[in-house]
Amino acid sequence: MTRTIIRAALVLAAAGLLAAPSAQADPTIAGAGTVVPGTQQFGNTLCPGSACPDYEYWKLNGTAGDQVTIDWEYSGGDVYANSLRVYPEGTTDFSLNNVNPIFNFNTGSNGKAQSIFTLPETGMFPLRFEAVCCNDHGGPYDFATTIEHAVKLFIGAPRPKEKIKRTSAVNVTVRNPDGGPLNGLPVKLTGVWKAKNHRLGTATSSAGVAAFQLHLPKSTRKKTIRLRASVSDVDGYLNARSGTVKVKVKR
Repeated sequence: MTRTIIRAALVLAAAGLLAAPSAQADPTIAGAGTVVPGTQQFGNTLCPGSACPDYEYWKLNGTAGDQVTIDWEYSGGDVYANSLRVYPEGTTDFSLNNVNPIFNFNTGSNGKAQSIFTLPETGMFPLRFEAVCCNDHGGPYDFATTIEHAVKLFIGAPRPKEKIKRTSAVNVTVRNPDGGPLNGLPVKLTGVWKAKNHRLGTATSSAGVAAFQLHLPKSTRKKTIRLRASVSDVDGYLNARSGTVKVKVKR
């Protein structure tokens, strides 16, 4: 029987049918669970005993420039978690008393809130959900987190004021705010001439670069055109635009 149970568990684990334990909050930063974006997570600020404060910590991992949205609420007759504090990157239980939160949020009269903030750097940020008062005011709450990553676009070639052929190559650098390459993003290239926008193509970034091959019409000969790259409507990423590069098309 035991061998049968073990074999069954191994089969289920291999098939991904045994769910891993969900992350849990904790009264300490060290013991706090890590926020999982795109899922609903639950906590309870009630601290056993009348002499302890009613709050819990979670850990939020992110990259500089990330836009974080947390939809959170408490349910019940008391204000179980009306305060959300975001502490600086790398804050620990030892350094907590020497720093101030970088963001503070509170629920509305309906016990709900949507908190939106941008991470100033890459790393781990402690989150603290706290009851309205200390001691015996805690209770259940839940929240869901969405993270959208920032994108930095830069047209590296051609250079500004460069003379180009109608079949020239265009390279767009696609990075995060820390300079790390972003891959698999659809980048759109637009050209502007005669006061109109012209779609010049879409290229997927690879090794942090989106490569285009221009095929400009004959009407652009001896004209100055403006090139601009953009990323828009991509799940998990903020919309972004590059600076504009002016070039002149050769005869």
